[in-house]
Amino acid sequence: MGSDDRFDDLIGSLAGFHRTWLVYLGVELGLFERLRAAGEAGLTAEALAADSGCVVPAVDAWLWAADAHELVTLQDGRATVDPDVAVILLDQARPEFLGGQFVHSVVASLDWDGMLSFFRTGQPIAERPDRYRASIERLTVQDIAVFFGEALAELPWPTCRAAAGSSTSTAVGPAG
Repeated sequence: MGSDDRFDDLIGSLAGFHRTWLVYLGVELGLFERLRAAGEAGLTAEALAADSGCVVPAVDAWLWAADAHELVTLQDGRATVDPDVAVILLDQARPEFLGGQFVHSVVASLDWDGMLSFFRTGQPIAERPDRYRASIERLTVQDIAVFFGEALAELPWPTCRAAAGSSTSTAVGPAG
């Protein structure tokens, strides 16, 4: 890989890092949820800030950056979110849900500030803050959705009925 390719690869990683933080902020502050609820009409930065309890300059900067990273569309002073992006980032019951992945990635990275000390002293952090456990719980929502949506769907119905502890066809699944 040449220098130009390595540069492009590293720039892509850096852009992904910033995009991850934009997703985190949008999920945690409810910005994506409010934009989805607004539909095609979208919201201005002022309205989005008011609806989410945030300050206008911060929301305005987030919208500008989220638009640059193609997470939202900012046009004529109004922001919208693509319905597919909203599903992926917000719908926890869907197998394609990634909102928990983004939240966990950011929350887990907050403890990396202790890595300099660990490398110098060999002493790991004593315990992770509660925010880490909470992010793990949100992360596993996707695993559960995938399991129920894909793994169980592949099981034959008699297996599902046996797992439910019944030999009748009414225990789990369709009659028959």
